[in-house]
Amino acid sequence: MMYTKGFEGQNYGETRLDDQSIHIPRIGRNRKVILQLFWDRFRCVDRMGELIYEGPRPYIDESQEIDWIEVFKSYRQKPRLIIYSKYQKFIPQKIKSYLLETSLTERKTRTD
Repeated sequence: MMYTKGFEGQNYGETRLDDQSIHIPRIGRNRKVILQLFWDRFRCVDRMGELIYEGPRPYIDESQEIDWIEVFKSYRQKPRLIIYSKYQKFIPQKIKSYLLETSLTERKTRTD
């Protein structure tokens, strides 16, 4: 069974699903999307029906892939975000040190 619900993307490409915050790469800021819910997964499509993202429902306890290219694009635009990002704990310590132990200007060039 599929349930479709309209949703407006929040800041930083996140949405709420099953009472959990889900990061959806490329959702953009305040972009209207449609979530198609299945028992084990969900699909995020734009208003034209183009697939933006597909992943497991949060309650399935399946690991979710991280689109590091999109994450680092957001880091490049907002270098201060690295400190507060929920993905910081998944970055290896050497890379985290390389990114954080510098000025914001240098941090921006290091994310390229």
